[in-house]
Amino acid sequence: MSGPKANEPSDIPFTELVPDALISDALVELGKRGQKEDPDSSIDLDDMVGELVRFHKLDLAQKFLDIMVKAGIKFLGQKHPITLNWMANLGALYAEQEKYLEAAGLLQQALDRMKTLDNHPDLLYCKKFLIRAYKHLRYFEKAKSLVDKMISDERSHGENPENDHRVADMQLVLASIYEAQNLLDEARNITIQAIRVQAKMLGSRHRNTLASMRNLARLRYKEGRAEEAIQILSPFVTIMEQELGKDDPDTLFSKGDLALYFCQQGRQREAEVIHRQLLGMFRERFGSKHKHTSVCMENLSSTLVDLGECPEAEELQLQIIETRKSVLGGDHETTIISKTKLVYIRCRRGRHEEAKDLGEEVVEESRKVMGEDHINTLAALENLALTCERMGSFQKAVQIRKDVLERKRELFGKEDIETLRSEGCLAIAHAQHDGYREAKPMLMDVLEKMETLGAHHPNLISYSNNMAGLMLNEKHFKEAEEMMMGVLKAKRKVMGTGHPETISEMCNLALGYKEQGKLKEACSLMREAPELKFDQLGKGDPFTLVNQANQAYFFSLQDLVPDPIDRQRMEEGLGMLRQILKGMERTMDKHQKGRIECGKYITQIEELLKDGTEEQLDGSLGIDTISDQLAGRGNASSGASSTLYRSAKRHVSALETPEPALKKLRRSGDEINCPDES
Repeated sequence: MSGPKANEPSDIPFTELVPDALISDALVELGKRGQKEDPDSSIDLDDMVGELVRFHKLDLAQKFLDIMVKAGIKFLGQKHPITLNWMANLGALYAEQEKYLEAAGLLQQALDRMKTLDNHPDLLYCKKFLIRAYKHLRYFEKAKSLVDKMISDERSHGENPENDHRVADMQLVLASIYEAQNLLDEARNITIQAIRVQAKMLGSRHRNTLASMRNLARLRYKEGRAEEAIQILSPFVTIMEQELGKDDPDTLFSKGDLALYFCQQGRQREAEVIHRQLLGMFRERFGSKHKHTSVCMENLSSTLVDLGECPEAEELQLQIIETRKSVLGGDHETTIISKTKLVYIRCRRGRHEEAKDLGEEVVEESRKVMGEDHINTLAALENLALTCERMGSFQKAVQIRKDVLERKRELFGKEDIETLRSEGCLAIAHAQHDGYREAKPMLMDVLEKMETLGAHHPNLISYSNNMAGLMLNEKHFKEAEEMMMGVLKAKRKVMGTGHPETISEMCNLALGYKEQGKLKEACSLMREAPELKFDQLGKGDPFTLVNQANQAYFFSLQDLVPDPIDRQRMEEGLGMLRQILKGMERTMDKHQKGRIECGKYITQIEELLKDGTEEQLDGSLGIDTISDQLAGRGNASSGASSTLYRSAKRHVSALETPEPALKKLRRSGDEINCPDES
């Protein structure tokens, strides 16, 4: 179509440019939500797109904005303020839909053209979304340069409360860039500075101040300080419910964060309840395919994995992958991250061949889409290494972990938490491949470095746990016992006495006692473990089943020390072990040590019942099994899940909660309303 240049949007012949079917689709969508269809009235596209955004129909909104931008360029000109407004809105929509490459390209064009005009009202709006796109694309220097320039410009206007407030907002954006780079100290210090200004200017109960406190809590969590994160966030969740409403997105996101922090403390059941409640609310508010709903579902999935309920977790993860394929595409970064998590779940379920095949596929996809050095590619590689370890391919696992460690040292530095975690995983892999004696210097060096994290940091606990298992295998009983007692104390404090990780550590220590002939001490320790529930026997993932087998085994032996034989107790324990073995046969490969050792436990108890003597208790039954299972578990929780549940992790980490949705379409002349960066 050709025609004269228009001066106003009303002069653009949108009735000819916008297909009737598209308008009908939009009216139907809005009509479902109480909007009236009036075919005789004229359509204000700005209003319609704004409503579509408000009701989270971003695909439809994007189609309208595509047409509006092209029409603006053709009829109003490339530098017309209205055209640039539409370009900024379209770029923001791309960013909101995680199409960051498209967003960055369009927003940079709009920004360059805005700079040629006098103080375009959308300049700040455009910059903030461009920074967000750069951050997710890991163009950190570009993002930081933009923010630094914005802060410098504001400060050049002199000190006054309004400028201080704007600088604080920009500092929070800068903190988010540091956080994305895992520079947590810098991010925390800047966030605290900004919160002080916000509390003074806006008050401690203002939405923005509350959002910043949520950011601070998340930073503490990422530093391994879940207890502090909960102390920071809990009172503010209550305030959010009072000030913003129980179903406000910021309130819901904060509750989701709180559930994640509960998980790090071993309060998975509480977290599960919260995640299920939130999932229902997100589905009702945003729909089943919205990214916030998928994030909430993924958080629930990761919690179920921790609880050993892997079949449901896998079912949820498959739903998430299909949703993201349909919304974002199969080669989108977020879709690939979801597949990385599926690899981990299948590995936890003992389906190692499936996990390995999918893991190799995900690594190649990650390299192609995100690059060799992207944090999510490294996470995919670590999941693949974990799978190789579970399959006994230690040489391949060592090589993968060496490559990952080298890249993390370049990306984050030698003392970073991520680097230390990967170094610890490599040391354990070396020990599994070469033996404890050869790997001991490296193991101890990593342990010394990790101690700087603090006695109760999850990474240190996990690493110490694996170290102790290796020491047991090599018969270094005194060293192993001291380390295991320290780990057990830390796990009881951080996770609680009933957490599966705590129970596994009790089993490991008890088996260490038994290996040294200290059956009395072993049985005494296992009396402190929570009682097994018969209706739960044989249910759960391999890690849970190994715990059950060890508990049932020591249950059988409880009265063996004071009374040479208690047939009733042994027969009851034997029944438990048989029930657990049936569960293992459903979920574990016949060559997995846990399943083999459970069979040996059964044979041993049967022999005791037959002979009535303790001779069958000599030997090292269970030690290799448990330390192997714990080593795998430790690598998983400190490796895959941290990235899992951190990157993404990105790794909507670790799982991270999503950034707030686009609040409204930006209109030329409107008051600036930039999205929160959290």
